[in-house]
Amino acid sequence: MKKMLAGLLCLCALVASGPIHAQEYPTRPIRYLVPWGAGGITDTISRLYNERVSAILGQPIVHEYRPGAAGRIGTGELGRAAPDGYTIGMVNAGQLTIHPNLYARLPYDPDRSFVVLGMMGMSPMALAVPVSSPVRSVADLRALSQRRSLNFGTAGIAGPHHLAVELLRKTGVTGVPVHYRGGGGEIMAAMTNGALDANFDTVYQQNIFRTDGRYRILAVTSRERMPQIPDVPTFAEVGHPEINLETFYATAAPSAVPAPILAKLVAAYAQAAQAPEIVAWLREMALTNVHLSPAELAQYIREWRERWRVVIEEQNIRVQ
Repeated sequence: MKKMLAGLLCLCALVASGPIHAQEYPTRPIRYLVPWGAGGITDTISRLYNERVSAILGQPIVHEYRPGAAGRIGTGELGRAAPDGYTIGMVNAGQLTIHPNLYARLPYDPDRSFVVLGMMGMSPMALAVPVSSPVRSVADLRALSQRRSLNFGTAGIAGPHHLAVELLRKTGVTGVPVHYRGGGGEIMAAMTNGALDANFDTVYQQNIFRTDGRYRILAVTSRERMPQIPDVPTFAEVGHPEINLETFYATAAPSAVPAPILAKLVAAYAQAAQAPEIVAWLREMALTNVHLSPAELAQYIREWRERWRVVIEEQNIRVQ
């Protein structure tokens, strides 16, 4: 009888401790997994947000880097982490909307392994040509492609840059994607020396090369004109509303995190997104952001994953 009573008391204590622990959360530092190496925009944006979130929650947020396999290794570790709110991390469009359409086996389930806490930034893309090119519009580019096949630079097969090219090709602009593992620097050199006719990249990156006189930007993939380059039309304005795309950066947690802890994290990231220094930095980097609930984010991700599935299957894109 005494043993049974002791067991019941322990069970009651465990049940009661759940809400109490959630109210006290966090009581120790939080790990933040970044599935790429240190440096670059993913590191910068996560640190900027997490400095503010750390102040809101009253605990340090410690960044740990897990590069490899285009983010799949670190993302898999995040999905397997204990769902106690003390391990969260960054995810992006590649891991959640593109890779599920390319790889038969992933170290995570894009629907079941995570709950996305909040969007950190959305990045539209821009189509550019070398400033020496006679092309001054998307219509000019199509006309040139009817005279000869064009070369489009991308930062790798099946990445957002490549998929943007495939959307453009579906409009009747003919050409082939040329993949550069070295990314923006190699592509810029190839654009400058005439090896490439055009490329897609983020608005921020393309505008750097426009400002220094190397590129001419033809159109942006955002729904509205970007304030950083207000003279550049959207694809919708030039007759191609279907070329409307963006990459994104977000923070996620393992899916079974208790609801009260999840609510605290969601609120903290939503509050951080309104901080003046973050709003200013996003604008400087030509990033946009909107507040979406975890349910809305899940729907947003599913819609983009389906959209990329269609493009990848239609164009028969394969990775080794």
